[in-house]
Amino acid sequence: MTDDPGSRFLFELLDQLQQDPAAHTAQLLERWRDRPEVTRMHALAGEEMLGLDESSAALDLISAIEKLALEPTLRRHDELMSKGDLNADERAELKDLNVAIPPDPRNQRKVAQGGWTIYDFANTIFSYAIVSTAIGLWLTSDDRFGPGLGQLVQGIAIAVSVGINALVSPLLGALSDRDGRRMPFLFLFTVLTSVPSAIIGPTPAVVGAILFTIANFAYQSALIYYDATLKSVSYPATRGKLSGIGTGIGYCGTVFVGLLIF
Repeated sequence: MTDDPGSRFLFELLDQLQQDPAAHTAQLLERWRDRPEVTRMHALAGEEMLGLDESSAALDLISAIEKLALEPTLRRHDELMSKGDLNADERAELKDLNVAIPPDPRNQRKVAQGGWTIYDFANTIFSYAIVSTAIGLWLTSDDRFGPGLGQLVQGIAIAVSVGINALVSPLLGALSDRDGRRMPFLFLFTVLTSVPSAIIGPTPAVVGAILFTIANFAYQSALIYYDATLKSVSYPATRGKLSGIGTGIGYCGTVFVGLLIF
């Protein structure tokens, strides 16, 4: 529990109200009349809660209490994050703290959850349009490698990109769990997927194959961080539903690009 004077005062006041829930404002002020906090209590008692009904006020109070109760956890999390070189026990503690800290309320907005599901729409487009269709046609065209060699090059490029991802994914996952900052990595690998894919077209065959290998590796790596962000935009009770919506929208991406191509 946080130990600053204001928080101690609030929790002590709440404790009194739990013991005597029928107490009214005048009784509380009388009980605290010899305490330095009574001046602020008088000021609060005289304020009007404009546009805030009793139910909304209760929700605001609960939210404030939850934030105050979480402060020591957040403080310890920030302390470990700024320390840099952590021992095994501290890394385990940081991992537990990352799980204990609830999602940022801003990430529970519909726009944040919508953005998460739309990403699934986009990555299935890459998987179907680029990996399964376009790169094969490009590599096997007569002005690139031709049908026979082109298929071999495509297979090698996919095997290399997936193989590298398999080797580095434990490290990427550890980095993700260690500092809890997934969005910078997700952004980096998304850019590393999009930019090489966008410039493959006019390049020589060998360069294009290398660019595709980089893009496919980045695509696979981005999925590690994308999947990990699910808990940032959902609560445990809504996680399955949001994941299912994302999967469904992802399939819509496959249908959408399939109609465009064919």
